Amino acid sequence: MAEVVVAAFEPAHLVDLEPPVFDRRQMQRFAAGYRTSGPAFTLMEGGRALGSGGLVIEDGEGRAWAFLSTALRGRPLLLHRTAKRALPALMQHYELTSIVAEAHADFVSARRWLERLGFHFEECLPGFAGTTETYARYRLWAH
Repeated sequence: MAEVVVAAFEPAHLVDLEPPVFDRRQMQRFAAGYRTSGPAFTLMEGGRALGSGGLVIEDGEGRAWAFLSTALRGRPLLLHRTAKRALPALMQHYELTSIVAEAHADFVSARRWLERLGFHFEECLPGFAGTTETYARYRLWAH
């Protein structure tokens, strides 16, 4: 198995993810909005993206985002250990008071994972981001 490395996020990494995250136009809009808004990284293995994530930083708060491949979801320890190490380091480096993350309300495993990372449930958000879906908001506070 090839070595897994952390690389700086590039929008093209999202094209490699299986299942696909975006079509090309969506990817360009996403990249324009998020790439310059805070730190972002991709886990790479053998030159292929396993998953990307980062923070949008505004007013001392980070808003987490992530897109994960099926292959990375099948390696929960790698994913968890990487995020568990990165979150406090990013909070300290960027002097953040907290990080917020949203997960689909019905995506129980994502919600449990946020809790294992130290996030605390805040509220349910019906019609999140203009959709008809309900999401749950979680927050990780700086220590």
